[in-house]
Amino acid sequence: MSKVNVFEVKAKLSEYLDRAARGERIVIYRHNTPVAELGPVQAVRTEPRPIGPLPGRPTFEVPPSFFEPLSDEELDLWEGKGPSEPFMPTGPLKVAEQKGGYGARGGAAPPRAAIMRLLLDTCTFLWLAGGGASLSTAAATAIHIPSNEVLLSAVSVWEIALKYRDGKLSLPERPDHLIPVERQLRGITSLDFDEEAALQSLKLPPLHRDPFDRMLISQAIAHGLAIVTPDPSIGQYPVRVIW
Repeated sequence: MSKVNVFEVKAKLSEYLDRAARGERIVIYRHNTPVAELGPVQAVRTEPRPIGPLPGRPTFEVPPSFFEPLSDEELDLWEGKGPSEPFMPTGPLKVAEQKGGYGARGGAAPPRAAIMRLLLDTCTFLWLAGGGASLSTAAATAIHIPSNEVLLSAVSVWEIALKYRDGKLSLPERPDHLIPVERQLRGITSLDFDEEAALQSLKLPPLHRDPFDRMLISQAIAHGLAIVTPDPSIGQYPVRVIW
């Protein structure tokens, strides 16, 4: 990241635009205060995303151990409370209103002209990376459409890393290699867990306790995303679900 003052940018605008186009982030300062940032614009995808196995890439299955729920003791630790305390959110039981979209579980795939922002559930990403055989038709179609934006949350990366470390998920490659390679090859963008999503998590009703699910739901509500998942627990919340 480069830091420059506004007068220098005015004098060398073409040069700084070229640097931004090559991927450099340039923060512009005025009176020693940052006021703007130059950076590359993400190219519009025109090629459909691949769904099946990719040449030269390993295929794999997600083992049943990956789907084993956390124990009550582990959930208590995640929630920062003792084992005797009830599961209740610390904020009001108010959830952001669903913003339309294709929310009916088991419904038809979205029309091909749709432009949607899709958040992959962790298992959905793993199935896609493993060869795509376990994806539903609706999920595969939505991911395949090039105009849709497909996102993988840092929350899912965290879940994959933890379960790989704990022996609950076997992979043909280490997660720190497999995840970025598969994201790049399949046109998937990384999504940070930001302040807005963290605050949204306080408003979720206590419908279930899985911490990774609840963080993904918070991101989807905060940023107006549809979650691509077969998980009926996620479908209890006012989020758009595709499967």
